[in-house]
Amino acid sequence: MREIILTKGYKAIVDDIDFEWLSKFNWFANLDVGGYVSARANHKGTLLKMHRMIMAAYDSNVIVDHIDRNSLNNQRNNLRICTKRENHCNIGLTVRNTSGYKGVNFYKITNRWVAKISINGLRKSIGYFDTKEEAALAYNEMAKLHHGEFAYLNKINT
Repeated sequence: MREIILTKGYKAIVDDIDFEWLSKFNWFANLDVGGYVSARANHKGTLLKMHRMIMAAYDSNVIVDHIDRNSLNNQRNNLRICTKRENHCNIGLTVRNTSGYKGVNFYKITNRWVAKISINGLRKSIGYFDTKEEAALAYNEMAKLHHGEFAYLNKINT
């Protein structure tokens, strides 16, 4: 494992086998597009993304997923080709989340926690629960069942 120094004090992690050829580019932390490690290919400003180059994913329809959701970790064992839907399953908590758990929110009408999940693009209710932790556990079970290796699982606070 080697580090490539980026702009703004960031570092990218790459495998030893990729370090030499990747070091020929002037990489920067491109925070405008999800924090990906990027470089300019030429004077016209063609944007290169490190994770896509490592995986030889030059077709814009191909998605490269960071398994640990850290876009600075570009080791080959952290990258995988996937579909848009699979990539979406691996998204963690959004800024709008108020429960601290993916797929869980408070439903004022019933005064209970509800767990929901997206399956094949459709939002499905899992059920209502007395605690958000119970709802998060129910979400995790459905995520494992329907999203498999791409499932983002809640870490339950106890």
